[in-house]
Amino acid sequence: MLLALLLTAAEISGFADLHLHQMSHLAFGGRFIWGSPVGAPDKAMPACSGSGNDHGFLAGFEGGMGNFTRHGPRDWPHFFSTSHQQSHATWLEKAHKEGLQLMVMSAVEQKDFCALIPGRKVSCHDFESARRQLDAAHAFSRAHPWYAIVKSPAEARAAIAAGKLAVVLAVEAGDVFEGADPRRRLDELHALGVRSIQLVHETDNRMGGAAPHEPAVRIVNIIHNVKESAKNLKARLSRVFSTGKGKTEATQAAAKLASRFTGFKLDKQGRNKKGLSPEGKAVVAAMMDKRMLVDVSHMSTRAIQDAFAIAKARRHYPLFNSHAHLSDAEKKKIGEWHYGMGVYRIIAETGGVIGLRTGPHATPAYAGSGVPNDCEGSTKSFAQTLAWAGKELHLSVAFGSDFGGMASNLAPRFGKYGCNKNKAQQKRQKGRTGGMLDERGLGHVGLLGDVLRELKALRAHTAPLERSAEDFVRMWERAHDDGRKPLAARFDDRRALATLK
Repeated sequence: MLLALLLTAAEISGFADLHLHQMSHLAFGGRFIWGSPVGAPDKAMPACSGSGNDHGFLAGFEGGMGNFTRHGPRDWPHFFSTSHQQSHATWLEKAHKEGLQLMVMSAVEQKDFCALIPGRKVSCHDFESARRQLDAAHAFSRAHPWYAIVKSPAEARAAIAAGKLAVVLAVEAGDVFEGADPRRRLDELHALGVRSIQLVHETDNRMGGAAPHEPAVRIVNIIHNVKESAKNLKARLSRVFSTGKGKTEATQAAAKLASRFTGFKLDKQGRNKKGLSPEGKAVVAAMMDKRMLVDVSHMSTRAIQDAFAIAKARRHYPLFNSHAHLSDAEKKKIGEWHYGMGVYRIIAETGGVIGLRTGPHATPAYAGSGVPNDCEGSTKSFAQTLAWAGKELHLSVAFGSDFGGMASNLAPRFGKYGCNKNKAQQKRQKGRTGGMLDERGLGHVGLLGDVLRELKALRAHTAPLERSAEDFVRMWERAHDDGRKPLAARFDDRRALATLK
């Protein structure tokens, strides 16, 4: 039956963004992301002081010292914006009209970071924050007829066929299961329309280990672990003082607290030793029972391998990475989160897809891209990784913008910030578009269509992006197909690496 439906369904033409935090102005205590995604743009995104008194205390560092003064839309959005609105309704609708057919809207939170922000207006609790953002997405859907929250691949196809943007709800949080029975919390999330979850974010949690990357994240993990261990020690000591029992347990808890100041426990390769916990494995299996999509982003490699073992036992249930870094195709390695080809082999074998991060990082040249690698961090860098992932690794590739998630994006090719401020490279650039992308880079979701047009003008290998909405829906259909079969990864590690210069 499913095969017959697949054969008769019209193929979707258009691209997908698999990782976007549309409602992150409601995360991080409601005090980090400046501006609302709804309302008239001048009222939704007024000028801010830059002092940190009216939004994120790190905002002043975003654009250099000049950002400590009053700044407005003339100064942002920029490709390096991490604390300003990037998903306003007008921009999102523009992207949809220009080919964005499917979006994974991820509710985001990390209570350890949230707790550092002064003047918080709302709770930092991961689940409460996620629910706030999910409710806002449903309200947005009711107010904007072109925006359709979908709960199955069939609904996604129907929405897109009707000219709507298919929106898949997801969660990326430090521990969205905190303080609850995992099965019951999963039921709550599913009832809210969530169809994809990341079990870990920046820190280890009760579900499993996280993949460390930036040094700041390691500090956050230390804070998280110390807090949790101190809470446990307090409970043990209370038991000793009230009953005289549990002295051994209290001693063990004290030792654990001391060990937590080291942060992640890493092996010799710098990878987290912690995989999925028994609870984490049970939640992965329960997600698969519900036909939900398991996003392995931020998981430790060991946790991904644990999830793969469960997927294999279920006829290679699909696993995907919503905002992927490919360590072999990036010059700067910042940790385990920049996964190697072993992780992408797992995704390929399960029929998963990746959302390729649109960050301003330098890449090695790939001759098969057909694009000169002469503008660091721009669409020209992205073209190298995009073509390599598609042609050499044969992966299904979509955008993974991470808008609203404190992540920078593709740098411009012209102006002050062109080619990551490389003046020699700037002089070699031609083909201005006359739009914001030229000198501000990928600053908001409305520019995704501009990026695709620039890539096509550069004669980049854009085929994977142009069929990415279809590829995502097919992966989702695979999750519903109990007759699915394992797929063979179609790349050889050494041969693929040899193509990068």
